[in-house]
Order: sequence, then structure tokens, then C-alpha cells
Amino acid sequence: MRKFEVNKDISHSAPWITEEDVASVVVGLNSGMIAAGVRVTEFEVQCSEYLGGKYSELTPSGQMALERALLLLDLPAGGAVIIPTYVCSSVEAAVINIGLRPLYCDIGETWCVTAESISIFFDSSVVAIIAVHLFGIKVDVESLTIFGVPIIEDCAQCFHPNVGNVGAVAIHSFHATKCLTTGEGGLLTIPKLSNLNSEVAIQSKSKSISDFQAVLGISQLSRYEIMLEKRKAIADFYFSNIPAVLLEKIRSVNDQPLYFRFPLFFLEGFNQVAPIFWDKGVMVRRGVDTLLHRSRGLNDERFPNAISAFNNTVSIPCYPALSDADIARVVEAVESVFYGL
Repeated sequence: MRKFEVNKDISHSAPWITEEDVASVVVGLNSGMIAAGVRVTEFEVQCSEYLGGKYSELTPSGQMALERALLLLDLPAGGAVIIPTYVCSSVEAAVINIGLRPLYCDIGETWCVTAESISIFFDSSVVAIIAVHLFGIKVDVESLTIFGVPIIEDCAQCFHPNVGNVGAVAIHSFHATKCLTTGEGGLLTIPKLSNLNSEVAIQSKSKSISDFQAVLGISQLSRYEIMLEKRKAIADFYFSNIPAVLLEKIRSVNDQPLYFRFPLFFLEGFNQVAPIFWDKGVMVRRGVDTLLHRSRGLNDERFPNAISAFNNTVSIPCYPALSDADIARVVEAVESVFYGL
């Protein structure tokens, strides 16, 4: 892991690549098999076991996993799929790419969709819901079953055995800065294969990742519990040292399996405080880069929680590759920004 350098900016997010990861990839490359082979199958099996024995298959990206999940549900062409406006654009792209129509909904008080936020937008055209476990925060998917349509759980930011168990299908991402990484890649899991056409599910498998990507994933998964412990330790330090008023929303989250992101809530707004962080060498970001409904010209008034989250959320660095000195420096920057406003 890199050593702390006082004058170096602290990235908002970064993968935790160890010497063991590098050695594993080198061994994989030296094996002569760099396309999809036995290591891909091994990684699929290990992911399945970690996630509770679900049917699992690797895909080239999280977006492709989502597209495949939607296809497996055999939804009527042109049907509406509920997605939060407060999410990355790849979710929207997956829906559009397979001939479905995104129907944007607001989020709840703490960044994720709720049954209440969906109910305002739900109508007879809706054929599925994508529940996004954003920032590692667990959506109450059970409460969404009242709508009577298939639910796809987007676990791209929440790779954990306690999520992805209620919906018809779940998807995960192994992009460079996700919970664990294979560089690029995704995973589709099905809690109960009987929920879908099992023959179609097995016979129509899409392209996968390569073996040398899979060996990186195997290496990362072997210490994934340590990664989760480090995320929790960083979050605990933040909870103990960051001004309480900035933590009110994240403290109110009842079920957070992991801290993929650590979002603070600044009433002064992201645009005012972010440049101060950047000047101090601490890279912060919004929770999402844009609100999807705006590209369609929809009125902000229908999405009050998403607007508030977009304007006021400041995501600070929170990932296993951070050193103790990095973490202390992030807190110092938060305090300096907060007390200097």
C-alpha cells in the first residue's frame, strides 16, 4: 500500500491493491490463460458462496449485468422501470438499451428509494423497480414488494451477503473503485433461480471477464472481510471526530452493511464547501454527478429529497487504502471547513 505523502492530494476513492494482488495477477498472466477460463469459474463460485449460495455469473461490467437482469425478467417492451433520479447514469442507460422506459422517482431522506418515494410516481405502466443500495446503505426492499412488480437490486455499491436477497435478481460491480475490484467487471446473482426461466438463465450467459481479472477478484475476495473492517474503522473514527451536525443524516441510517461512501450534509451546499476541501488537498465529490430527471426537462419540484441531497451532500474519502495519516487529514479538513464557514 502506498505511503502517506504530506503534499499529495487524497483521492476521493481508490482501489486497495496489495503486493499479494499483484503477485496473483502475475501468476495468472504467466499461466498462459488470459481469456475466460477456470479462474472465472472459480471466482463465480467464490462469489456465490460469499453471497449465500445464489446462482452467480460474471459480466464485463455492472451495466451489462443490469441489462442482462432486465432481459431475464422478460419484461414487456416499452414498459416503465422505476429508477431513482439520484443515481449514476449507467442505470438509466441499461434500461434504455434493452427497450424499456426509465421512470424517475424521488429518494427518501437518506439517499435511497423508499416505498413512499416510489408510490408518488408509480402507475400502471410500471413493469419493474430498480432498488439501488447507494453508498452501501441498505434499501428496505421487502417494503417495495407491495407494488407487485419484479424488483432488481442494484448492489453495485453494496457487495454484502445481507443484500440482494429479496428481489428477483441482483447485480454487482467490480469497477476500479467499487467495494472490491477486478478493474472492470460485474456480477449477476439470482436468489432463487426458480423465479426466472432457469433454462434461459443458464443457456444464454453473456460474455464474462478474463482469467487475469478473475485472479485479482479472487485475491481481493480472500481479504474482503478485512476491507469491510477497515471501512467500519474509518467510519467509526469519522463519527467520533466530525462535528455532529454534519452527521445527522448518516447517523439516522438504520441498516448500513458497509461504508462504501461517507456522505456529510452541509447546509451551505456542495458548491461552497467543495473548493475549500480541494484547496486543502482532500478530494470530495457530490453523491452523484447529476440528477437524471433534469436531462428530460422534468420539474425539480417533484424531487425535493433528491434536490436537497444533490445540493448539500459532500462525500469524503472513505476506503481501505487510506492510511491513518490520510484519515486524520480528512478530519482536519472537515473541521477546518466547518468552523471556517
